[in-house]
Amino acid sequence: MRRAQLIGLAGIVVASGLWATPAAGQESTYNVTGNDLIRLCEGAAEAVASADQGYCRGLITGAIQITRTGEYQRSGLNYPCVPSNATFSQMIRVVLRYLEDNPERLHLPDYVLAVEAALAGFPCSP
Repeated sequence: MRRAQLIGLAGIVVASGLWATPAAGQESTYNVTGNDLIRLCEGAAEAVASADQGYCRGLITGAIQITRTGEYQRSGLNYPCVPSNATFSQMIRVVLRYLEDNPERLHLPDYVLAVEAALAGFPCSP
């Protein structure tokens, strides 16, 4: 199971890298930010099928899955405690709420903000 999760995460990372491939004449850095993530996730909580919503769901799933790995948890970093019955819609709404409540952070990469949102929305009890 763990190997399948890591393979899935690798697929998400590769796909997001391809998605963020710049057009000719643009910078060649990965620069999908929170500003972009708001647009990409609009409608995703309602299960509207589009490439943007697929990117949103994949990014959030990947961000939460990577924090569930033993390596991440042993690193001493905080990790979210997402309830087993949490839905995709709920997770997307948590991320969107975090982005709306923290506009000063929207310049940061989308994957950083997705992890921060999960930590804020699903904190582990001490």
